[in-house]
Amino acid sequence: MQKLCSSKRPVARVVLATLFLTVMTLAAHAQVNVPDANFRAKLSADYGITFDAGNNISNPSTAAAITLLELDGASITDLTGIEAFTGLDTLDCRDSQLTTLDVSMNTALTYLNCHNNNLTSLNLPASMALTDLRCNENNLTSLDLSKNPALATLDCDDNELTTLDISKNTALTKIDITYNPLLTTVFVWTLPFPPASVIVFNDFGTAPAVYVLPPVNVPDANFRAKLASTYSITFDAGNNITNLAVAAAITSMDVNSLGISNLTGIEAFTGLDLLNCRSNQLTSLNTSANTALTTLNCSNNQLTSLNVSTNTTLEIFDCSNNQLTSLNIGANTALTELYCYTNNLTSLDVSQNTALTGVLCDNNQLTSLDVSQNTALTQLSCVNNQLTSLNFSANPALIDVYCNANQLTALNVSGNTALERLYCSNNQLGALNVSANTSLTELNIGGNPSLDTVVVWV
Repeated sequence: MQKLCSSKRPVARVVLATLFLTVMTLAAHAQVNVPDANFRAKLSADYGITFDAGNNISNPSTAAAITLLELDGASITDLTGIEAFTGLDTLDCRDSQLTTLDVSMNTALTYLNCHNNNLTSLNLPASMALTDLRCNENNLTSLDLSKNPALATLDCDDNELTTLDISKNTALTKIDITYNPLLTTVFVWTLPFPPASVIVFNDFGTAPAVYVLPPVNVPDANFRAKLASTYSITFDAGNNITNLAVAAAITSMDVNSLGISNLTGIEAFTGLDLLNCRSNQLTSLNTSANTALTTLNCSNNQLTSLNVSTNTTLEIFDCSNNQLTSLNIGANTALTELYCYTNNLTSLDVSQNTALTGVLCDNNQLTSLDVSQNTALTQLSCVNNQLTSLNFSANPALIDVYCNANQLTALNVSGNTALERLYCSNNQLGALNVSANTSLTELNIGGNPSLDTVVVWV
């Protein structure tokens, strides 16, 4: 007993020592240094920020709670430490001496004014929050706005920009790119540009820049070959599409069974109504730019995920024979036909898809399926899942039901008088009443070992 007690104490000391070192390490990592004396002075005098002897912020919770910093005209050369102000909504650091500015950690920023510095580099946060950016009168040669889609106001005049990509910034309403004498190309989201909703100030000091759609690259050789031979798409030496207007006008595309492994470039075909890319080698598919799609067939590929949230006009959707573990079709309220069989789905929510007439979800791992909102449903095939119950009381239009190879113990089809085909074999049914289903022409009930009663019409 004495030996057992003595053996525990060193273990406890080791655990406590390890915990202490871990806490100390985390504390050290959490330190934020502010090397610029003018920045420190401003933070101390106006915002109650305190510092230790090494110029590290000693009250980080105070810093994180600050939403507004007005630092204009403070002769600051280095804004290192700004990352501590994670709650910052507004930052005004204009009229200083900054050469670089990194606000990538300030994801709550909605307004940034860094006008009239000496900036050659500006690193913005990847954020939906930023709506107003004033970075004019600097020395910027490039500006990455691709991760700021909510940007509404952009003032980047009087810089050294050579190109500017605002193709992702479709919320812009005011743009000032005046006096960027080196600016030759502005990549935009629509042509002609600007649309009526956008005000642009664009006196370049020399010849005006050209507004163009951003280059669209097609890296897959098989996809390029099909686009060139069938759809008259042309490419430059870098495999970028050179006739984007032609691409945007195409409404139907069939690229099935071509050994395509990458469909990058499909975003150029914004007018597509139908896309058939089945039986290829796709592991991913991005149709976010193809918002006009009504029919999408991407079956027989190797897709593990699929986002169709922007394809709100989709009516016929076939993603069968892939490797999907989940499928969100809540935004696809126009869907009439859904084919998602032979995947790895464990759940399927069709409650928002009230226009559905056909659902084929065989060969998945579904344990439940609610079709109570799908009153227009005429065909349901949910063969080979793990369903223990099905409720068809809200589906009077059903004609075909294939629910064999599940774990159903009961099945009520008394309200489904239009039913013509019912396949419910290989379940655990004890009884089945089809006396109301006088339109039945096919009935398969085999493989229900407990089934001892079947009621039919006379």
